[in-house]
Amino acid sequence: MTLGLGLAALALAFGAPIAAGADELPAPAAGSSSDPGTNSGTASADPAPAVTDAPPTGSPAATDSPTPTPKPPLPFAIVLPAAPVLTLPNGDGLRDSLTVHLTAPSTSPVTLTAVRGTRTVLIARSAPLAGVPGGGSAAIRVPITSLTVGSWTLHASTAGHSVAAPHPVRVGSGIVRTLTLSTDRTTYYPKTPGAPSRVGATVRAADETGASIAVHGSATIAAGTVIHRSPISRADPGTARLTVSGLRGTSAALSARVAGPAGSARSVRRSVTLAPTVITRATVSSTWPTVQPVIDDQLDTVTLSAGASASSGVTVPVHGEIRVSRNGTVVRSWSLTTSATHRVLWDGRVGGRIVVGTYTVTVRERGPDGGTVTRTTNVAVSADHLPYRIRIVAVLGSGNEQGLAIGRVDGATRLFAGVDVGGGDARIDEYDLTGRHLASSAPLPVGHAAEIAVGDDGLLYVANGSATAPTRIGVVDPNGWTLKRTIDAGALGVNGMIASNPAGGFLVFANLPGQPFTVTPMTGDGSLGTSVPVPDPGGLPQGLEVVHGQWWVYSSLTQGNRITKIDPATGNRIDTIELAIPGEGEGEAIDPATGLVYVGCHSPDRFGVLEPVTPG
Repeated sequence: MTLGLGLAALALAFGAPIAAGADELPAPAAGSSSDPGTNSGTASADPAPAVTDAPPTGSPAATDSPTPTPKPPLPFAIVLPAAPVLTLPNGDGLRDSLTVHLTAPSTSPVTLTAVRGTRTVLIARSAPLAGVPGGGSAAIRVPITSLTVGSWTLHASTAGHSVAAPHPVRVGSGIVRTLTLSTDRTTYYPKTPGAPSRVGATVRAADETGASIAVHGSATIAAGTVIHRSPISRADPGTARLTVSGLRGTSAALSARVAGPAGSARSVRRSVTLAPTVITRATVSSTWPTVQPVIDDQLDTVTLSAGASASSGVTVPVHGEIRVSRNGTVVRSWSLTTSATHRVLWDGRVGGRIVVGTYTVTVRERGPDGGTVTRTTNVAVSADHLPYRIRIVAVLGSGNEQGLAIGRVDGATRLFAGVDVGGGDARIDEYDLTGRHLASSAPLPVGHAAEIAVGDDGLLYVANGSATAPTRIGVVDPNGWTLKRTIDAGALGVNGMIASNPAGGFLVFANLPGQPFTVTPMTGDGSLGTSVPVPDPGGLPQGLEVVHGQWWVYSSLTQGNRITKIDPATGNRIDTIELAIPGEGEGEAIDPATGLVYVGCHSPDRFGVLEPVTPG
């Protein structure tokens, strides 16, 4: 018989399974199966006459409602899961029942039986079918109760018709018939900590149906006289974890003895490979090839990194060291206890002294089973240094730090920092020289506040410093934080910065678009003197001060910051000072009382003082 109905098409028709019994019945007589709707030779009831809903005589015929298409009758069929299996013993929760679905062209009650040879077991007697389009349907639970090992065929019968399931239900014994043992690795390392020294064993079992079954028992691994055991809790599949620590040799015997839900225990075994834990590779490197031990915040120390790889692929215990030597004499060393990457800091000194030369850095590591590996690299020690280091005084508050200036307010020395707050406004923060914040202005319309100078009148002259807008200078009273006036210095161009001029008045740094930078004297009322062209300081100009009679232009570069010294008489470059302060430079100031120079910097916003570097 052909079943013209798939599982997906029947899904909407099936309700909850009908509880089933387990009564014994005699086997159905051979040749008694028939199927309504098929050419089986069994008479079937005459179909009901068709009914036509004709409109009454004299009434107009309805033309706007389509006539419903009647559903075709459902086949009389048993729908099973693919390759259905039940597993003994009953009650252990493993495949103790399955659900089958019945369809029929009517809702007449159906009796379901299971047949094996001459034995018949009643599954459900006169089970009701729910009405669905085309007939009736039911979901019936088939328990393993009263079923024995073997293949059982389900039969359904109703009103003189019967049908057999298209394939049998197999009942398994739950006794282990096939058994496999697998491991999570191909090789294990007794002297490596962690996973490489632990065997993950998996036991899979099946009965005569080929369906997997849960097992329980124990697993053992042994080499020589050393044996490790682990229980296997009931599960499908069964698993165990066993250590190989302490095992010697190149292989070990792994075995498992387990039982299924029924029957006696069976054993399976295999060998696993053991391997030594040795160092296979070592590395050593330095953060840079040269260390300059003179303290100037640039290359003052060097970080040495060393590590190793082991045959087991993970970090292992080692006997090792990092050693710094010169001409065969060891000047510094550090012990290593694991193969992980280690980093140590060397100040480049020998007994506290700077000894210029080339030094050899050696890493040597030996694993638990031997295998010593050595690698070397060189580091040069130089007495070179920068003329200044920067001691950070304070980290500023929130905002975008810009220009700096130092002056006196009510007899006390103060540092003023411009902070761009956006929208063409800036805030001015006031600090003492210890970095303690004292006061802040409200946002003022002074632009970017790229640089600040303190006039002889005690007022703050704030240059906008825009790369696109003409130079203008806001004059701010720090007593009350009011903007007194704005000086238009747009004739000098853009990138405006300002500094106090010891000779009187101010100096303004700027450039016309496409023209060289210039430094121009300016009086307090905004009158401009003769501009002096100056060389490009490199990077972005960030500050201007007069130091030791020279113009010091502070600029930020891609890799650090710089002060360019310029001769005011000629406008020529005298020298440059490289500064080891990371982050974009912002603002420069000089303390008139001490002559100390302060610079600002981003990331984080901070300012510090230049201190001369002395060898030693």
